Amino acid sequence: MTQVRWLATALVLVLGSAGGCSRNQPAAAAANAAAPKTTANTTSPPAEPVVPVSATVAKPVSAQAPLASLPPPPAEHAPIAATNGVATATSPPLLPVSTTTTTTTVTTEPPLQPLPAAIPPATFAASPIISQQPIEEPQLKPELITPEPSQEHVWIPGDWERTPDQWKWVAGHWDKTPFGNARWVGGYWKWEAGKYTWVVGHWGTTDPGMGMVVAKPIEVPPLPPAPAPVAAAPPVGTRWVPAHWEWTAYGWSLAPGYYAAVPAPQAVWTDGHWKQGLFGQWRWIAGHWDVKG
Repeated sequence: MTQVRWLATALVLVLGSAGGCSRNQPAAAAANAAAPKTTANTTSPPAEPVVPVSATVAKPVSAQAPLASLPPPPAEHAPIAATNGVATATSPPLLPVSTTTTTTTVTTEPPLQPLPAAIPPATFAASPIISQQPIEEPQLKPELITPEPSQEHVWIPGDWERTPDQWKWVAGHWDKTPFGNARWVGGYWKWEAGKYTWVVGHWGTTDPGMGMVVAKPIEVPPLPPAPAPVAAAPPVGTRWVPAHWEWTAYGWSLAPGYYAAVPAPQAVWTDGHWKQGLFGQWRWIAGHWDVKG
């Protein structure tokens, strides 16, 4: 009996509970309809759509406006050019440079003559002329000076040159100095290795300003007192040449007075002297016979 009552009570409770649920469903549904719906977000929000790079880049210059419509760039900046739709800077073209040539004429005195790379050695004959004793040179031949070819030439007096078996006369002539500070050296006997060797006439060098062509003439020394000629009867066809200075390769050389043959009846002896040449330079003209006009 007791069990029957318990079962009956349990059945009543079950049925009552089921009925209550059925009765509350319409109200709950209405309440749910009236209340705003909320959805629980249990996942990460979706990422924002990625905009392609081409969408954010400015349109090409050609798509925006023609290049002609763009304002000109400032002068201090390089011009802008479009290459493949991208604006790039290019170097400005080189402008032609206008040049002005100014010619200035300066008149200066040229140097005497350039010095050679090396001093020319003394010139010897093709076959050296050797002697145990120096052979005396003959007396100089009389000769008249010839007209000078130009103001650059100097007078080389006639002189003897030695050959293997005899003396040979070389007539006086005009010549140009081959280099600066040049002096003419006449032929002479040179002592070396226990014997004499003949050195032919040649151009030698000397100290600056001491050549046969100089910028300023060098003063001729005064002559020492000299006695008058004592010959009772001078040789026929000769005339007395007084002592005089000569400008040689060794400096001033005093030539004593002597009787010399006269090359022509009207010839007059002229001592060596400085004579002005080109560009204010001075040339030494050796003593010579001349005919005065």
